[in-house]
Amino acid sequence: MQQRSFLAVLPIIIIHRFKKKVLKRYNLQIILRTNMEIATSISAQRFSHKPTQEEKKNLHFEVKTITVEQLYHHVINGGAFNNIYDLKGTFMFKGKGIKTDHYIGTQTINIDLDHQTETMEKCYERVTDRPTICYTTSSNGKVNEKTGIVEYAYRFIYVLDTILQGKESYKELYNLICTRNRLEYDQRASNPYQNMFG
Repeated sequence: MQQRSFLAVLPIIIIHRFKKKVLKRYNLQIILRTNMEIATSISAQRFSHKPTQEEKKNLHFEVKTITVEQLYHHVINGGAFNNIYDLKGTFMFKGKGIKTDHYIGTQTINIDLDHQTETMEKCYERVTDRPTICYTTSSNGKVNEKTGIVEYAYRFIYVLDTILQGKESYKELYNLICTRNRLEYDQRASNPYQNMFG
C-alpha cells in the first residue's frame, strides 16, 4: 500500500476570522482547536484501499457529535464522512432525494483537490487561510497516463464553529475559500452532499 503523508491539526487554540463579507454575514470562524466538538455524519465502515463504487453505495452513516481530533483520526484511518442530516440512527444514502430532502447543514467545508501540480505541503504553506485538517488521498503522487505528469490529490477540511445551513451558502463559502487562496478546484466539487473519504 502506498505510504500517505498527513498534516496533523494543531493541538493549540487558534481561531481566526475571514474578513470577507460572506463569513461576516454568517459570523463564522475557522477552528484550529482539536478538542472542539462538531456535528457530522461518519461512516461505520473504514477502508485500507480506495473504495469501489459498490462499497461506496453500501456505506452506513450516523450523525454524531465528535471532536475535531476524532474526525481527523476517523478520516486518516479510512473512514468517510458527510454533513448533517435529519436522519435518526444508522442510515444509508439510498433512494431518490434522501440527501437533498434531509440535508440540514455542515460544520465542515471540504475542499476536494485532485489533479494538482503542487504537493499538499507546498499548498498548505502557500495558502492564506490554513485548513483545520489536510490529508492526501490514495490517488496522490500518481502519474497522469495522458500527460505523463505526476499529479497530487489531497483534501483541505475547514472546520467551522457553528452550523452553516443551506446548499447555496455552502457553495458560496466553498468558492470563496478556493478563490481567495488561489486553489485549482472543480466547481462540481462544491456539492455539500458529497461523501469525503480518507
